[in-house]
Amino acid sequence: MAVTFVRSGLMMPGKYKEAHQFVENRNKWLNDTFGIDPCLMVLLGGSVGRIAIATEHDDVSQIEEIRRKLASGAAPDDVGSAREGLFVPGQSRDRIWLHV
Repeated sequence: MAVTFVRSGLMMPGKYKEAHQFVENRNKWLNDTFGIDPCLMVLLGGSVGRIAIATEHDDVSQIEEIRRKLASGAAPDDVGSAREGLFVPGQSRDRIWLHV
């Protein structure tokens, strides 16, 4: 069953440009490596500086494959994990939405 994965984070004040570039680099790597086309979104209303990427998958196992590659260090340093100071600690969220 199809799923949508959404990862969001709150960018640090004064680091919006660098955090946005990190997310764009990660999206390019996801597209080049897995052939998925992440959608980049920013929150309109609510917490200022919240950014998110959403990806569509056939099933949860595709999300797990990406997670394992990232965790194993297979991704380049500029997309593997965000540099400290780009995002507010504790404000990142992952959500998996099931298509019904």
